[in-house]
Amino acid sequence: MSEEQLRRLMGHGQDPTTGEQLGRPYRKFATATERVQRRVENLPDALSADERATQVGLIEGEEAAKPTGAPVAGFDLTFSVPKSVSTLWAVADGGTQALIAQAHHAAIQEVIELLERDVAATRVGAKGPRGAVA
Repeated sequence: MSEEQLRRLMGHGQDPTTGEQLGRPYRKFATATERVQRRVENLPDALSADERATQVGLIEGEEAAKPTGAPVAGFDLTFSVPKSVSTLWAVADGGTQALIAQAHHAAIQEVIELLERDVAATRVGAKGPRGAVA
């Protein structure tokens, strides 16, 4: 599977191997045009043409000023040792158990540091030198 195919599947919340949907599909946010249309449809029929035009203009201005939401993927990380390590920990003395736990926590810390340094990104606003990604 190409990197582009993988990115496309992950961007749609699908398993990269099978294409199967993972969990609920991403939420779809209404565009400014859709929000304006909904609000205009709810205006009272009794408005005159001028009043309706004024209200539509106000609605369009309000909706244009609001940002349109975008779905964002999230990841849940689980750090587990292999069964052989769990078994060793279970039969070991207290000192060895502490060393195993310490090694596990150090490994988790290294992975988190790597993710923070090389993988994780977050939005910092609508504009920015790197397209609002930090």
